[in-house]
Amino acid sequence: MRERMKSDGVSPARYVAEQLLRGEKVPDMSEWVALAACGSQGAFNFDLDIPSPDASKPEYSRKADIAWRVQFAKQVCGMCSVQQQCLASWLDRTMRGEQDDDSLIVGGTTKRQREAARRWAGQVKKPKISDNL
Repeated sequence: MRERMKSDGVSPARYVAEQLLRGEKVPDMSEWVALAACGSQGAFNFDLDIPSPDASKPEYSRKADIAWRVQFAKQVCGMCSVQQQCLASWLDRTMRGEQDDDSLIVGGTTKRQREAARRWAGQVKKPKISDNL
């Protein structure tokens, strides 16, 4: 997965969405979650409602704190041996209607990145009117 994303700039979420559209098997969480770098949770939860321990420091910036948390979570996911399985499982569930979560980094992606992949997948799946004529 990483080689393809590096060579043509495809986001992890879009890459996995392409696989799901091709009908590739979505791995059951029980097959991979124990290997997850995030501690066997299947997603990295950086709860934005919990204040940082640095919040009392004068130089503290909420925006910088969130950016740091997101970057840290993406680094953990980027080193994970089951990143693709994690993201495939999550995208499959949310493409079927399960609620996504703002405070989760899943397979190295933010909610915004996963939403973009779902929108792309939805556009690809819709038949064109001219195809039915």
